[in-house]
Amino acid sequence: MNHDTKVLVDLATTGTRGMGRGRAMSVHRRLSGPSARGRVSKQRQFLEQLLEEPREAVGAYDHPRDGVSHHVDMKKTALLPSDIAWLDRLPKDPAKVSVEDARTLRSLLGSLKLGKASESDRRLVLMQWNPVKALHDRGEAEHNLELASRPLPGLSSQAISAVTESLLNEDSSLDEEIAGIHAQRMLEAAAVTQASERDRKIRWAQQRLDKAPDPDGLDDVDDAS
Repeated sequence: MNHDTKVLVDLATTGTRGMGRGRAMSVHRRLSGPSARGRVSKQRQFLEQLLEEPREAVGAYDHPRDGVSHHVDMKKTALLPSDIAWLDRLPKDPAKVSVEDARTLRSLLGSLKLGKASESDRRLVLMQWNPVKALHDRGEAEHNLELASRPLPGLSSQAISAVTESLLNEDSSLDEEIAGIHAQRMLEAAAVTQASERDRKIRWAQQRLDKAPDPDGLDDVDDAS
């Protein structure tokens, strides 16, 4: 199986999510250029059909624990009066704490290193951070389960035709009917593999969701992660 055939099989069984759209554009651009060899019309048609599909505006969950290291004051050993005043102004409901404030809260906790800073100050920050973290841990787990649960594309006749054409370009001695049988078998095998991988991701995401703490049921345990 050459590179083009492999990409076509991958795209047919996963769609254009993730890096798929870029791969589809790259192959389509090359098959539309002067370096294209052999029959390419069905491959281009299949790729164009994929690229016409709406983009999935789904990315990683914006968890406030990420991207805060540059705010951490490594020399801090205790909360300043301004820190305490800021903590006092934060909403008591973790759902009402903005992501930006949550990042600042996480940075403040990171500045109060365990064993080097006031333990009472750390616990004061943890009382605010732990429910916020739990809320976002659960939100991230729900988001990841939603991503994992997205349906895979069905096996289309356009995909079979495109892979058949690519196989014929690989081996001109192939009969078109035999190439079509090979193409369908390759796509069906790839679809089974992708379905198995999707099931594995769903199980993993569900396990993470099951383990996600309830922000309303937390005490102020020392959880700085």
